[in-house]
Amino acid sequence: MTEQELYSRICNYLDIMFPDGGGGPFWGQEPYRSDLFQIFAASYDDCPLHGDQIWHHLQDQWSPRKKLSEKDSQAAFDICRTWSEWQYAWDKHS
Repeated sequence: MTEQELYSRICNYLDIMFPDGGGGPFWGQEPYRSDLFQIFAASYDDCPLHGDQIWHHLQDQWSPRKKLSEKDSQAAFDICRTWSEWQYAWDKHS
C-alpha cells in the first residue's frame, strides 16, 4: 500500500464515521476501532506512517471540507494519537 492509498483509505473511513455536520460516533467502540486497526495492520509493512503524519494530512486535506465540531476534531486527533501508540506497540512486540 502506498502512502497516498493509505491516506485515501483512512479518509474514506473517517468520511463514514464523521458525516457532514459532524456528530460522529465514539470511535473507540466496535466496529470502528477494530476497522481502523485493520487498516493500520494491513498498511504497516509497506507504509509505516506515524500518527502525526496522518494528523497533518487530515488537517490539510480532510478536515477543511468536513467542517467538524471541536468534539469531532478532537476524536480525529485521538485516532491519530492511537495510531502512533499502535505503531509503538507493533515495533516493540513484533
